[in-house]
Formats: sequence, C-alpha cells, structure tokens
Amino acid sequence: MSQFNTGTLTVTSGSVAEDVAVGFAPDKVVLWSQNATTGEKIRVDWFGSDMGDSKQFHTVIVADDGTTSDTSAAYVASGGVVITKTGSTPSISNDSLTFSGEEGFTIAVGFIDTSDVLWWEAYKS
Repeated sequence: MSQFNTGTLTVTSGSVAEDVAVGFAPDKVVLWSQNATTGEKIRVDWFGSDMGDSKQFHTVIVADDGTTSDTSAAYVASGGVVITKTGSTPSISNDSLTFSGEEGFTIAVGFIDTSDVLWWEAYKS
C-alpha cells in the first residue's frame, strides 16, 4: 500500500538536525526552502534506498535580480541532507546524533538555519 504525507517545519535551531516523523520510513522525500537565497538550496529530492543516505539531487539559486531567478541542478554523492530513520533502528550518516521513535526522516544541519520554513513531501511505495 502506498503512503503519502506532507507538512511544514519551522526550524527552531539551525545547529541541530531536524527529526521529522511521518508515520512510515519513506522511499522518497522532497524538501523546499522558503528562505533560500542566492547560493542556497531551494529544493532537495531524495530517492530512498535506491539512492542511499546523504545523497541527493538539489536545485540551487544561482542569481536573483528581483525579476528573474536562475537555478542550477546537481546530483551529490555525499553530504546530502536527507537521512531515513525507522522507529527502532535509525540510519544516520555524517552525524553523531541518534533518534528513536516514530518512523520518518531527518534533515541534516547543512540544509537549515534557525527560523527557516521548509515544506516537505514524503512517499512510500
């Protein structure tokens, strides 16, 4: 059975990873940042176990002159921001934090700053 969940997150501390409970371990996560500016990631796509933890496709804002916004897309093989977790055995890469509790995903510190507003979608096929 497929599952789908969406939500928003207002970051309270950009110096710690954010644990997002969705009720299942997702196969795909998409993140959007409301606060991204030039040089920052505005969108991140992560494709579960097919891709692996800390890998991602992301879109970065290259320039914004107030009337147009140019972006650049890239795949990164390490240092990605989405990490899956399950309620009993979290899978955490590039981070010393561990989490327990409801299944979901973790957003690593490198993507977020205090007061950022993020929208997310999580899918399980």
